[in-house]
Amino acid sequence: MKIYIGNLPSQITDSQLNALALRYGKPDSANVARRAAGGVSKGFGFVEYRTDAEGAAAIAGMNGEIVDGVALSVHRANKLDVRPWSAEGTRR
Repeated sequence: MKIYIGNLPSQITDSQLNALALRYGKPDSANVARRAAGGVSKGFGFVEYRTDAEGAAAIAGMNGEIVDGVALSVHRANKLDVRPWSAEGTRR
């Protein structure tokens, strides 16, 4: 299951996002979306788990969690989350 994590702190790295995700299972991937120019975080990212149970646990556990003073917004990723300019694709 792929989950979307919004309101990420601008300085968070892929490895830090992975560490957050490890509390709920073993993620296959954890990626912070970054701007092409300068590599600055876009404030969201994606984590992919092998099972729906791990993804559901991560959603329940991380949604609303405060990280660097901001509440995370976490839900199951959908087609609207994965846009051509996101970390998951290229401009079309």
